[in-house]
Amino acid sequence: MTNSDFYTDTLRLIGVLSEIESASPEQGVQAMRVLNAIMADWEEEGVDIGYYEQTDLTDDIPLPSHARAGVKYFLAVALAPEYGKSVPPELVALGDKFFSRLIRESVI
Repeated sequence: MTNSDFYTDTLRLIGVLSEIESASPEQGVQAMRVLNAIMADWEEEGVDIGYYEQTDLTDDIPLPSHARAGVKYFLAVALAPEYGKSVPPELVALGDKFFSRLIRESVI
């Protein structure tokens, strides 16, 4: 899965994109910037899932498959305010669930 595909899926979760739309390059760069910051913060906190800073939307996203859903939900919650979107409680709950699991599995 490319970075761009991952960001497209994330923006669909919060209703920024329809199921047939793809993230624009500008939306992808914004999402990549936010995800890079989140992952750097997590690493500082001791949560290391093997992610490294990304600069190219066409590269494969460096996330293990077991971590993708959790990171995607967490990123969706982080991006929603930038697009004026409300985050449904179900999305927050899923993000919390997956994040808790990532912490249990990934703390260094």
